Amino acid sequence: MDQENISFIIVHKGNSYYLPMCLKQLLYTNPNNPVYVIGTVDQKFSLDIQHFNYFDFYSSAEQFVKIYKHFSTNSHNYELFCFLRWFIIRDFVIKKNIDKFICLDSDVLLFENINKTYLNFSNLDLTVNNKNGPQYSFFTKDSIVNFTDFIMDYYTNKISILEKKYEDYKTKNKWGGICDMTLLEMFSNKQNIKFIDTSIEKNNYTFNSSFYSTNKILLLKKKYSLPFYIKENGEKIFFYALHFQGSSKMLMHRFCTYKMNFNDFLFKFKREIIYIIYTGKKYIKKLIRKDS
Repeated sequence: MDQENISFIIVHKGNSYYLPMCLKQLLYTNPNNPVYVIGTVDQKFSLDIQHFNYFDFYSSAEQFVKIYKHFSTNSHNYELFCFLRWFIIRDFVIKKNIDKFICLDSDVLLFENINKTYLNFSNLDLTVNNKNGPQYSFFTKDSIVNFTDFIMDYYTNKISILEKKYEDYKTKNKWGGICDMTLLEMFSNKQNIKFIDTSIEKNNYTFNSSFYSTNKILLLKKKYSLPFYIKENGEKIFFYALHFQGSSKMLMHRFCTYKMNFNDFLFKFKREIIYIIYTGKKYIKKLIRKDS
């Protein structure tokens, strides 16, 4: 596949308010790249994307459901689906014959045309972010097959290793456990796997691992806007993309750079009001706790 046509694949269930922002930003910065949303029948889009029902690519995922064991304080269904998306993507790219692609999380805003950075990925098996993050993971058809085979092997033949990891984890941490990111880090560190970590700064540019991890983010208002933060020495670090983890999704509307119509502005205004109310309630609760 030509680098100009590298595909984006997003797996997402339901109609989360942040998904349209992710898609509009993606189409704005990467207008010539195919975008596939593998989701549910209730999703309706008036955007230039291709939409599929994930149950049409569920064969490999169904096999994993039968052997999955839960090793996390997070909910069973949440962690399971995080694993299942890789099997869904596996069956999808095989069926559609897609050789190279970017798996994009639905709570991401991408500010750069990926074709400019793709040359850094083209000879790799995959990319991770901050050791194990899949927010903007590059894969090939071969590497997604190998990764899902790797997961199946551990849950079929090496489950004791995961059990021990979870026990070790519980002695050090209160929340979390074994998730798909655990296996992604283990897989990427295999000797025969070629990967890079996209969170590593290169020439003052990087891919953000989590919005929470960067407190001094501003928006550089130029024709092609990139978010950035300023180091203590005054040096600016620019982000090709931001990942809005957890409740930070409520701030996504502030960082969108795509061209907005009237309905987009109304949506942005509504999200800002919701955020102000949310932060106001948190502040009041904090004052009440402090006085009590």
